[in-house]
Amino acid sequence: MSLLENKTVLVVGLGLIGGSVARGLRKLHPRMTLLAADRDSRQLQLALEQGVVDAIATSPSELAPRADLVVIAVPTLSVAGVLSQLVSALPVSAVITDVASVKHSVVEAARQILGESALRFVPGHPIAGSEQSGFQAASDDLFRNRKVILTPVDDTAPEAIREVNALWRSLGAQVLGMTVSRH
Repeated sequence: MSLLENKTVLVVGLGLIGGSVARGLRKLHPRMTLLAADRDSRQLQLALEQGVVDAIATSPSELAPRADLVVIAVPTLSVAGVLSQLVSALPVSAVITDVASVKHSVVEAARQILGESALRFVPGHPIAGSEQSGFQAASDDLFRNRKVILTPVDDTAPEAIREVNALWRSLGAQVLGMTVSRH
């Protein structure tokens, strides 16, 4: 059985990357519960109408209590704000990852904001994209045969790393590990 079976995944940010994560997971794991949060209610409504996600909210804290795994797919400078919205609402066992291209500031924000929960934060960076943006440009196979770099720190929980690794591998990505400073 996959590490992702019976998981509830919350995708925060339904642009190209977050939307592609949601579309890919829906295609590969049709019974998985997928939640989405985004400030743009039109993107959320579109994802719900297309059956890509099961529930939507404009605030991630509304859906966070139901999440086993959270994928933060917002611009780098917005990650800290999302973490602040999630910190008091997430279950203790929830795993968190991101897709930001800049890792040092994201890791520092996670440590400061999440406290002990930072042990379940696995920084990530998919090397994938498109000339188009937004949920409508999202593709269920965007990550197939693409690299995803995970940059966990020394005290990141091994089970959190395994779960995030399984997420990306299920989407067809080649997962590589790297230190934050090398990234």
